Amino acid sequence: MATLFRVLLDEQGWKDYAAFAHQYRLAARSLAQETGESSLATLTLSESTFERWYFGKVTPQNDARRVLSHLFKRPITQLLAEVPPTVEPVPPERWHIAASPQHIEFRVGPDADLP
Repeated sequence: MATLFRVLLDEQGWKDYAAFAHQYRLAARSLAQETGESSLATLTLSESTFERWYFGKVTPQNDARRVLSHLFKRPITQLLAEVPPTVEPVPPERWHIAASPQHIEFRVGPDADLP
């Protein structure tokens, strides 16, 4: 199963490293301004770290957790929690009824005599 972090990245279109890294840096700067902790403004992440977070191989630590919570406006425990896969219903116009060998269709023309 995927984490909420991964689901949100996919929804936002940020599963590309460059797109996410930009948003991460903006969130780090914003958090630095809010808290007065100037060291947060320079936080970055490598592409390999991003991929490990995205695929759930490692979890963010320390200040990175704070930045992610700030970016997504959610507690880190929610972001790192696994979410069940969603099953989207198939719209009726896409339903298909499979014909079986036992199914035979008869068509009657307009001029046929019916009993």
